[in-house]
Amino acid sequence: MHRKSIIIIAAIILFATVYQTFADYYVIRLNNGKEIAVQKYWDEGPKIRFYRDGGSVAIPKGDIKAIEKQGGTPAAVPSGADAAALPGIAETEGAQNPTPSPTPPAKAKENEQAEIKERLDIIQSNIATLNERNKSYLNQKNAAQEVKVKAEERIGKYRADTYMTSEDRKQSIAREERKINDAEINIMEADRQIGSLEEMIGNQEAIRKNLEDKLRQQ
Repeated sequence: MHRKSIIIIAAIILFATVYQTFADYYVIRLNNGKEIAVQKYWDEGPKIRFYRDGGSVAIPKGDIKAIEKQGGTPAAVPSGADAAALPGIAETEGAQNPTPSPTPPAKAKENEQAEIKERLDIIQSNIATLNERNKSYLNQKNAAQEVKVKAEERIGKYRADTYMTSEDRKQSIAREERKINDAEINIMEADRQIGSLEEMIGNQEAIRKNLEDKLRQQ
């Protein structure tokens, strides 16, 4: 009889232990008013970590108002149902990040319009910069052409000057011809740069037009 009593008492203790293990759970109350039911959690310094959706999730202690132990299995809390309660997940292990809430259509449209306007500002700035550079090369080309024209005029005068010696005339003409040669090189380089810049300006203006059309369609 004594042996039977011992067995019964042991069974009761075991049952109570098992029941307590599976019945108790914790409610993590957040500063934003949300609550998260977890079977267990553990302290990691500045964070509290618990299991969620097959992995572990960490929440900063500053976002937690209180953690309360509860008795009884939490009533039908589906896995991940209260994931939106998390104010900001510091890190996760072994599980994918929670899917962000879809952006409302009006907000998405507003964000898209803001992005288009920002791109338009950048394009407009690019066009202005390219036009300034193009203007600079046009000025360089005009200056080189003026140097060339004046050098050619001086050569004509040297050839018509009957008071110059043949050697002086030869050296003077050679000097002006070098100026003409340098001017022609500068003109060719300016033309090359101008052509490249005009192509880039055309591309930027095409992008601007597409963005403006897209913005009008919003």
